[in-house]
Amino acid sequence: ASRHDRDALKSLVEPPSGGSAAERLSALWRDLAAKAPAALYEPAAAGVRDFLARFAGRPDADAVTAALARLHAAADKPAAALLEWRRLLALYPGSSLRPAAQLAIGDLYAGALRDPKRAIAAYQTLAESDPKAPEVQPALQATARLFEEKLKQYALAVEVDERIVSLYPKTPASLLALKDVARLQRDRLEKPNDAIKTLQRLSK
Repeated sequence: ASRHDRDALKSLVEPPSGGSAAERLSALWRDLAAKAPAALYEPAAAGVRDFLARFAGRPDADAVTAALARLHAAADKPAAALLEWRRLLALYPGSSLRPAAQLAIGDLYAGALRDPKRAIAAYQTLAESDPKAPEVQPALQATARLFEEKLKQYALAVEVDERIVSLYPKTPASLLALKDVARLQRDRLEKPNDAIKTLQRLSK
């Protein structure tokens, strides 16, 4: 990065204090990755990559990798973001960020990469590998939407919605899933009697 770019990046954040030089650099680059505007995407990404090359063994390298992935995604670089999330999964098997990485992979496929089948596979991997992670709920909700809206597989959408009801009873997610089940039974699966029974469950 040029000196002008480095100065522009430094102006975005307060330099961290305390800790070792590596700890301060880690905090600095994570903060910069979160705040860098589009015009400074390239120097910010280069700086984070350089830090990771120099300090690959640091305990917070997974968090820095996640910051780089989010920086790529914010700059509309989904392939680069996908690569970094996959790098996190491959290099840091004990990371607490693995569920977030797997969810982000599914979201990239569902959105910018426009591959609903791979998105569903990524979400399913998350649900199987970390079933108690909070990221599972939005993954299941996204799966149900993809089955309905992109793949037109309405029965499978109902199955996933019912799974949400089972896993998260008496929550807003459960109520929304039941409403979706009733709507699909009535409008798509031509099962009005089942839709009525599902709506009755809402009142219990």
